[in-house]
Amino acid sequence: VPFAGPANPVDITGQVTNVPALIERTARLMLDAGHYASWIGFLAAAGTSERFWPVLESLATHLRRDYPDTVLALSTLLTPERRRTLEALGCLVFSEPAEAVRVIAALAGFAESFAKPGRAPSTVGVDVVDSVVASLRLPLGAQSEPQALATLAAAGIRTAPHQIVHSADEAIAVAVRLAAPVVLKIVSPDITHKSDIGGVAVGLRDAAAVRAAYDAMQISVRRHAPTARIDGVLVAPMLSGGVECILGAHHDPVFGPMVMFGLGGVFVELLGDVALHTAPVSQQQALDMIHATRGFGLLSGARGCLPVDIEFLASNLAALSRLAHAAGDSLHSIDINPFIALPKALGGGCAADAVIVGRSQPNETHS
Repeated sequence: VPFAGPANPVDITGQVTNVPALIERTARLMLDAGHYASWIGFLAAAGTSERFWPVLESLATHLRRDYPDTVLALSTLLTPERRRTLEALGCLVFSEPAEAVRVIAALAGFAESFAKPGRAPSTVGVDVVDSVVASLRLPLGAQSEPQALATLAAAGIRTAPHQIVHSADEAIAVAVRLAAPVVLKIVSPDITHKSDIGGVAVGLRDAAAVRAAYDAMQISVRRHAPTARIDGVLVAPMLSGGVECILGAHHDPVFGPMVMFGLGGVFVELLGDVALHTAPVSQQQALDMIHATRGFGLLSGARGCLPVDIEFLASNLAALSRLAHAAGDSLHSIDINPFIALPKALGGGCAADAVIVGRSQPNETHS
């Protein structure tokens, strides 16, 4: 029939309303000939039909019996009672077909990942660092940026040089020593999103610019966050070049500590191009995560740019994973954004900004 779909996905047309047995017959032909690991049946509103309900119940019963290793899913409208009946028969049930496809794709991805031979995380050259984080318990709440950077540095993650100052004159002295341009950031355990309240100033090239930015920052922060504790101002060199990446960790209630890698800035916000893995990961697994992102071309030297030091980037990602694993359920999240990835000749890169949030109880949540 010209308007039928004999290839996967198979469309058996409206003839199924005249011959309901076509559903199971087609499913068996597909599973026998195609040897599929999963099968989805999109049956629109058939689940609400008194005529079709016995057909669907029989379908789930027979397919589960004869294809016990196949993931079966039905997408159709159902009453809650009928949904529970099909689920009890071992069939996944969805009211929206796209959701069914996404879930099956995710299950396939999990299966592929779990089928890979396991690699024990490498401990070569990390014994000293691991002894520091072996019994780590993160304090409750968000750390200030200097505290977060210190935690990362203790775990073996390269961080950008920085210094805390308490006056405009101190900020100018540090800027001169760092050979401006520099960045100023307010330091407070009570302020996570510093730029939203004027707590960040970038590209400061001379003493006058540093002083003006320091003074303006104090006024703006006090106006927007009058009760926040202020521990000073962080002065750091303005990093340029390289590729902005995001390295993250999170304690998932199901999978435990997870580590994330992706390109930073607008790439992670607009594209969501990230790779995830349970922590800890080995150097090779970290490399696999980096290679798995669609933006890997930017790291490997796109459009005539020098490639970044991928091995160094992977070693920092692996170090973050060990930190997340050591923190256990005291970890809520770690966000290193950006981690500036640089060519090997320029040092490989460093964490330019970081947020670490701890929690006190395994099931505690943070808004």
